[in-house]
Amino acid sequence: MKRSLALAAVIPILAFFFLCFAPPLRAQWPEDGAAVCTGSMGQYDPQIIPDGVGGSFVTWDDGRNSHDIYAQRLDSHGNALWAVNGVVVCTGSQYSGAPFIAPDDAGGAIIVWVDWRGADADIYAQRIDGDGNSLWTLDGEAVCTTAENQHTARIVADGSGGALISWSHVRAGVPDGNVYAQRLDANGSPLWDLNGAAVCTLSTGQWGPALVGDGVGGAIISWSDYRNGLANTDVYAQRIYQDGSPMWDIDGVP
Repeated sequence: MKRSLALAAVIPILAFFFLCFAPPLRAQWPEDGAAVCTGSMGQYDPQIIPDGVGGSFVTWDDGRNSHDIYAQRLDSHGNALWAVNGVVVCTGSQYSGAPFIAPDDAGGAIIVWVDWRGADADIYAQRIDGDGNSLWTLDGEAVCTTAENQHTARIVADGSGGALISWSHVRAGVPDGNVYAQRLDANGSPLWDLNGAAVCTLSTGQWGPALVGDGVGGAIISWSDYRNGLANTDVYAQRIYQDGSPMWDIDGVP
C-alpha cells in the first residue's frame, strides 16, 4: 500500500521533469529539405498531395526537355521512392506545363496539365500507380482538344478511381474565356460531352475555376466572373450532376 502511494506521488514529478527538460523532437527530414528533383534546366510549378500512407505525390513542369511533366513519390521521411529526379508523365514534342494533381483513390494519382502538342493549348491527363507507372495512353489522355486555347486546369478525385477536371476555354471575343468541366473514369475515358460540359458560357468572360467533388460523382465549381464588368469582378459557382448537367441556375449562382 505504502509503495503504491509513493509511486503515485513520484509519477507526476517525473512527468513534469520530462516535459520541461526532455530534448526537443527533431524533424526526420533534412534540415534544408528533401530533394525531389535536382535535374538540369530548372523545374517549375510543383504541386503536391498526400499519398494516404504518410508520404506524398509531387508533380511539376520540368525544363530538361523543352518543358515536360514529371512526378515523384516521397515516403514519410522524405525519401524519393521512384527514379532519381522523377518519372515521366508526359514528354511530348511541344511545351507541357501548369500541372495539377489529385489522388486516384487506389494508391496512385491523376495529373492534369496544359499541352501545346496541337495547334492550340489543350488539356491532357495521366494516371500513375503507386510505383510511378503510367496507366493511360502514352503522354496522356485528351481531356479537351477543341479549337482555341484552354488553360488553368484543376482536378479532384471523383471517388471512383477517376477524376473531375475544370478549366477555362478562351474563345474569340470572350475576356479570359468560359468555364468547362469533364469527368474521366478510371481508364481515362470521358464520361461527359466531348471536350467537356459547359459550366458557364456568358460572353462577358470567366476566369480561374476551382472545384471540389460533391461526393456523388458530380462537382461544385467556382470562378471569377466578369458579368458585372471587369472593374467589379464577382465570384460565382455551379454544381453539376454526375452526368455533367447543371444543378443550379444556368451560368451559376452568385
